[in-house]
Amino acid sequence: MKYTQERIAQTGELHVQGVLNIPNFTEAHFGMNLLGPSDQQLKVGTAKNPHDAIQLAQVTLTLHGDRLVQSLPSLNAGRPLDGAAQDQAKAVLAQGMEMGLSPYPALAALPDYFANPNDRTLSITLTPKPPLTLTALAAIASSPTAAMTLMSPDNLKVTVQ
Repeated sequence: MKYTQERIAQTGELHVQGVLNIPNFTEAHFGMNLLGPSDQQLKVGTAKNPHDAIQLAQVTLTLHGDRLVQSLPSLNAGRPLDGAAQDQAKAVLAQGMEMGLSPYPALAALPDYFANPNDRTLSITLTPKPPLTLTALAAIASSPTAAMTLMSPDNLKVTVQ
């Protein structure tokens, strides 16, 4: 696991990066960009309440390598599955995802990826418009219905390469 964090004092921007690499299994990247008060704003005391002053500008999760996704049906079943059972379980998972996610066109690439990961890379990027304060983010996190508003094509981008 590797983690880095960089804060730009002049603007208050905070960039966070994390990488989890499990050789021959998967590599997951996590990135987050936050907006906050600059050092100058902190010095003169013009910064708002920290929960309102810090805003989530973007979050990205990237997953590369197919072994993690290939193992999901066996993990779900609680036992190793043979080839045919594995393929059937992946197809059922993808069909369920396709039906469940059909109202959210921004997520259309997910079922295809889970049905056929084949060493491809899945990237999910959330860019809330406008950026969310920590107060608003906490309110959204406590309500599944409110969280669904983040799945609009304006806020969410899912790609498979």
